[in-house]
Amino acid sequence: MQSGAARDSAIAFLCGAAVLVLEILGARLISPYYGATVYVWSSVITVTLAALALGYAAGGLLADRGEPRAALAALLGASSLWLFIAPFLRRAALVKTAFLGIQCGALAAAAVLLAAPLACLGAVGPLLIRLRATELGRVGRAAGWVSAVSTAGSVAGALAAGFWLIPNFSVSVLLRGVGAVLLALAAFCWRLPGASSRAAAALLALALGLGGAGAWASLHEGSADASILYHGQSFYGDLLVLDAADWGKRILLVDGMPNTVADMRTLESTSDYIRSFELLHFMRPQGRKALLIGLGGGALPTRFARYYGIGTDVAEIDGRIVELAAKYFAFKPTGRLFLEDGRRVLERSGELYDFIVLDAFNGDRHPLHLFSQEAFQAAGRRLEDGGVLAINAIGYGLGPRCELRRSVERTLRSVFPCVRVLAASSSLDPSAEPINLTFFASKEPLAFPLDPLKGRPALAQYYRRIAGRFIEDPASSAEGRLLTDDDNPLDTLSAAAGAQGRRQLMAQVGRWALD
Repeated sequence: MQSGAARDSAIAFLCGAAVLVLEILGARLISPYYGATVYVWSSVITVTLAALALGYAAGGLLADRGEPRAALAALLGASSLWLFIAPFLRRAALVKTAFLGIQCGALAAAAVLLAAPLACLGAVGPLLIRLRATELGRVGRAAGWVSAVSTAGSVAGALAAGFWLIPNFSVSVLLRGVGAVLLALAAFCWRLPGASSRAAAALLALALGLGGAGAWASLHEGSADASILYHGQSFYGDLLVLDAADWGKRILLVDGMPNTVADMRTLESTSDYIRSFELLHFMRPQGRKALLIGLGGGALPTRFARYYGIGTDVAEIDGRIVELAAKYFAFKPTGRLFLEDGRRVLERSGELYDFIVLDAFNGDRHPLHLFSQEAFQAAGRRLEDGGVLAINAIGYGLGPRCELRRSVERTLRSVFPCVRVLAASSSLDPSAEPINLTFFASKEPLAFPLDPLKGRPALAQYYRRIAGRFIEDPASSAEGRLLTDDDNPLDTLSAAAGAQGRRQLMAQVGRWALD
């Protein structure tokens, strides 16, 4: 009896852990196409809860029919086999649901990939309660024990997923690893007269074999595609570096969205918004010290140092990004490197800067805590007199959908008396397409004492194209939402632009995120 109780407790614990690992992994599973926005997390949580509810109901029915142990083994085996298959279904599920849009597509993809194994795991609890409750007077005790042990497993699974598993293993490896554990549990649950040991050994061998083969295959995904230089996970997202030979570009993608685009031969950034940050020198020619929040491929510190003699401290929360920038984009520090959240760097006292540049994204998501009145106030405290804060954001610059631009501009004006907004993407319509918006904010006027047209040829050519694209619309900005730490709907304000931008990029670069 004691060995049976220990076995059932182990099953409850490991199944509870598997549920949370799969829930947290779910966002990574669909993020290459749908990002890591609130829509994705809401979709994964909705599917998880709905599937578990269905599993609880089905498990209760199965518990009152036939042999619970056989049903338990079958459900664990079915969920395991689905997880082994899921990595092969992933591409098709994401591609085929894309026509539904970001919100419905994310919900459908999560349901296709996760609902079945989660429903099977949800059914485990009622079956275990039926096995442990041998007397009517002990049903409550059995239910409480199974729920407590399962919840403890969920706590362990959440900690393991966030602190160890996801930062160190790919999505496919983790899916197959969880599948191997569940198949091993199915083997130990299986009880057939005269054949239990052979059945258990066969299922365990199958679990280990499939798990090992799946792990090997996942670790070598994309190796046959010479354009893919790196594909891996960090704690903060799915990271991919590739050479698109037909474009002549080297691209860093985070959760399926281009973060850095550089010329393959020179490794120089080809992005307009990086050039827009060079205008800081022409606003404050005397500036010699900058802080960059969000490294990406490291183009800006290199350009600041090479052309303007500006040393740049960098705050980057993801150490893996720093490694990729150095290895694949020739980044070399020109100042101190802070491997921590940019808000923490802004909030503490320390050296003052002539320029602070905020260029931080998680895929296509703006970090809310860096786009608030309090964050801008913290940045103001770290600026020299007359220093300039520059921010890169993505949204519509004009028209009825420019809520993000209006809100960020209004919030900046609540801290800085002088604000200018540049539609930095020189070839895109700011009212019809999502574009890079560069915000400049200072306590002193933002004029150009040094003419950008007299700068280096590439910048002068860029400035000719965008000199008339500063958005002068203070009345409209007054209608924006004041963004604070307590009230910050930035995800909602950027949703339309994010959805359109991701749709446009899916066909071009989204497929690489799954190679």
